[in-house]
Amino acid sequence: DGAEPGDHVWVTGELGGSAAAVRAWEAGGEPAPALRAAYASPRARVEEARCLVEREFVDAMIDLSDGLAGDVGHIAAASGVAITLELDRVPVAPAALEALGPDAALEAALHGGEDYELCFVTDPDVVDVEEFERRFGVRVTRVGVVSAGEGVHLRRSDGSITEAGRGGFDHWASPAD
Repeated sequence: DGAEPGDHVWVTGELGGSAAAVRAWEAGGEPAPALRAAYASPRARVEEARCLVEREFVDAMIDLSDGLAGDVGHIAAASGVAITLELDRVPVAPAALEALGPDAALEAALHGGEDYELCFVTDPDVVDVEEFERRFGVRVTRVGVVSAGEGVHLRRSDGSITEAGRGGFDHWASPAD
């Protein structure tokens, strides 16, 4: 609940792999090994989270269990701010891109869930990307910014901004939803 206007939004790893695996199974197929691994063996980012907190880099943080848009929405609501995600910066898993195509893979990253990567909010110019990636062997990507207002907004590569519309995975939705 500590996100403030001007902060940057970051994620670890790659997103959408777990949801792409589920979509393959739902379609009666078998997911690629990388997608199956993303679903069956996610890696908890405990050491990464501990480091970020100990260095006092983090204003807010959440694990991505319900999709980036949904979990960023939790940070925005708890902090009383708006968050704009820059869609061309979202680190979509390459295997999800291959299996689903760019639009559906981005949808899986935003709304699919069960990636269990970290999403954290920091002051600008705090994260040393090279040091973080060298220390933990995991990608870290700035994916958005915090501003005054409310909700989650999506900035497309052409500069247009829309509301996220929906959050992440809904555990209580019917299969037809």
